[in-house]
Amino acid sequence: MNELKVYAVRKGRRPGIYFSWSECRSQVHKYHGAEFKSFPTEQEARIYLQQPSSSGNNKEKPRIPKKKTARTPDPQFRDYDLTFFVDGSFDQGSQTYSYGMVVLNKEEEVVWEDGEAFRHGRFAEMWNVAGELEGAIAALRFAKNRGVSRVLICHDYEGIRRWANGEWKTNKAGTKSYVKFVKEMRESGLDIQFRKVKAHSGVKWNERADLLAKEAIQGSRRW
Repeated sequence: MNELKVYAVRKGRRPGIYFSWSECRSQVHKYHGAEFKSFPTEQEARIYLQQPSSSGNNKEKPRIPKKKTARTPDPQFRDYDLTFFVDGSFDQGSQTYSYGMVVLNKEEEVVWEDGEAFRHGRFAEMWNVAGELEGAIAALRFAKNRGVSRVLICHDYEGIRRWANGEWKTNKAGTKSYVKFVKEMRESGLDIQFRKVKAHSGVKWNERADLLAKEAIQGSRRW
């Protein structure tokens, strides 16, 4: 039996309490700066809603022009047209895997975030690695569609970089397909760089990608 989840949307199209992932997703999907969490009880969800938003009050306020600070963006972002943080998740019981993706521009601003789940998909035999591969592929497709020329993919599974750069052998159909896709993207003119980040170590956008991947798994349970 699936554990009941209560979703609290603190910042979204319509903040409030929701009792299904589909309702919650409709309020936060592609909403810039969305803030939401899932809880086992409605009481905990309401306490979360009463806490201050990390980006300020949910109510619309007149915008007062502020003087820009002289803060220099981290080179990690500044040197690339787009920086992606991708992560994956896997549910053994349902054989469902997913990815979460956060996209940032040169100014370290989130321009897109997404998550998607797959059941018995093309990488299913690779379990938790499957979502990581789908995330990297989704990132490259996004970059290609945006017409950018140089991107950085941040990931916490080492194989994402090593397979793509020919450092690891590709013994499975899934990894061969992934490497072939990366090669095609590079041959089309896209400069692709990779950077490994430590999982569950407080890296903000990696944690966000991990949450999006897990939420996608939760949402898939209504299938």
